[in-house]
Amino acid sequence: MARSLFAAAALSAVLLVGCGGNKTEAEPEIRSMLRDFAQAVVTKDDARINGYILPVAGQTGSPVGAQDLNTAEGKAKIIEGNRRWVRSTFKEAGILEEKDIEVFLQATKLYISDRKNAEAKFEIAAQGRRAAEIVTLRLTKIEQGWRIADYFRDMKGR
Repeated sequence: MARSLFAAAALSAVLLVGCGGNKTEAEPEIRSMLRDFAQAVVTKDDARINGYILPVAGQTGSPVGAQDLNTAEGKAKIIEGNRRWVRSTFKEAGILEEKDIEVFLQATKLYISDRKNAEAKFEIAAQGRRAAEIVTLRLTKIEQGWRIADYFRDMKGR
C-alpha cells in the first residue's frame, strides 16, 4: 500500500513538472523584464519600449495588420501603435512614476505555460463609468530574452 502511494506521488510530481515551465527559473527573468519594461514606459524611453514588444504584437486576427508587417512603412506604423497602446494602458492603470513600478510588479500575476511562453496579467480598476479591465501581456522567450508577443484588454468578469 505504501509503495503504491509513493509511486502515485512520484508519478504526480513528474506529470506536474511536465505540464508547465520551470516557474522558479522563469519567474525572476520575467519579473526583471517587466520591471525594465515598466521603467521604459514611465521614463518614456520609446526605443526600449519598442525593443520589448515584438512587431506582431496586437495584430492577432488582423489581416490588414499582418499585411502591414510586410512593408517598412507599415511595420513602423504598427510599432508606433504598439507603443501608444502600452503607454495609454499604463497611464490608465496608474503606472506613472518610478514608485508605481513596484506596485505594478506586486499586482501582476504570472502564468508560465512552458520554458518559452507565459502570460502576465494585471488589473485596471474601474473608474467612473469605465468598468474594471484585465490586461494580458502574452510573453515569449527569444534569444534576447522575454518579449511581448501579444497583448489585449478584457472587461473583468463579475
